[in-house]
Amino acid sequence: MREVLLLCWRDTGHPQGGGSERYLEQVGSQLAERGIKVTLRTASYPGAPASEVRDGITISRAGGRFSVYPALWLPLPPDVWVSDRSRAFAPTR
Repeated sequence: MREVLLLCWRDTGHPQGGGSERYLEQVGSQLAERGIKVTLRTASYPGAPASEVRDGITISRAGGRFSVYPALWLPLPPDVWVSDRSRAFAPTR
């Protein structure tokens, strides 16, 4: 495995961030320590930079609570993607 994409609509710096965000970032930092490229795709919020590197994780912020999840459809998908929970939105007929 070379690359992991973590999806969570908040990160630990988000005003509403909490336990699941902390857990996901801990998993990401442990993977990064093993040489795996880890990107956390999360929603933007006032005062947060669009991107930063923290504990070996590249944090990419854009969109909002639900628009963060289309990051799954990147042109070059990661080897694995992990969501904080089953919040991914999929349209139904």
